Amino acid sequence: MLPSSSLTAISVGYFLALLFGFISTAFISRWMATTYGARSSLGLHFALITIVAAPLCVGSITHLFPDVFLNVLVLIPAMIWSMYLLYTGIPIALEITAEKGMLMASALVGWLLVASVSLLGISVGLWTLGIGPFLGV
Repeated sequence: MLPSSSLTAISVGYFLALLFGFISTAFISRWMATTYGARSSLGLHFALITIVAAPLCVGSITHLFPDVFLNVLVLIPAMIWSMYLLYTGIPIALEITAEKGMLMASALVGWLLVASVSLLGISVGLWTLGIGPFLGV
């Protein structure tokens, strides 16, 4: 059990990190659009990232019941669904060929993997500073 002050700090920090990730991913997608000859409307890229992230948002409801097996059972298919939406949605929404869409989607996946590993590193760094669970470091 964590004190409510730590829970509040963790929740606000995580929300801000996710909001930054959402906005930065839309901007990175828009920046990549010029390379792949895609439409570069910022609103379109926000809509695309919103649709791609929707299965993960719905699947994250399983975190309310903290069981590892249940989370894996729900979140892996949600991740597969999100990847499917990304790879099929980019060529349709941005009006580019399927080959360019696959390359752009793969570049976005690379960006998202780097961002998720960075979020893990930032979390551990904050934990060692005393924000979050005590690690004894």
